[in-house]
Amino acid sequence: MIPRYARPEMAAIWEPQTRFRIWFEIEAHAADALAELGVIPKDAAKTILAKARNATFDVARIDEIERETRHDVIAFLTHLAEIAESFDLGYHLKHVDTIFERVFGQA
Repeated sequence: MIPRYARPEMAAIWEPQTRFRIWFEIEAHAADALAELGVIPKDAAKTILAKARNATFDVARIDEIERETRHDVIAFLTHLAEIAESFDLGYHLKHVDTIFERVFGQA
C-alpha cells in the first residue's frame, strides 16, 4: 500500500497488527467451532482465546518465521502457537481462504 495514495481507513486495514488481529479472530472462531464438534478439547479453544485475545503480535518474529517457511499465514499461525502454547496447526490450512475473504471484504 503506497501511503500517499491510500486513505487512512484503507491503510489501517492493511497494517500488520490489524491484519493479524483479523486472522486471530478467525482462528479463535474456528477453534470454538471445532471444540463444539469435539475435534479439539474445549480447554484448548479457551486457552487460545485467553492467551492471545489481547496480544500484540510480534511482527518481526512473524517476518522471521515467514523467511523460513515462505508462507505468511503459516508464519502467523506458528507465532500464534508460540503465544497460546496450545495450538494445533493441522486444521488451520483448510480455512486460509476465509482469512483473505475477510480482509478483502473490508478493503
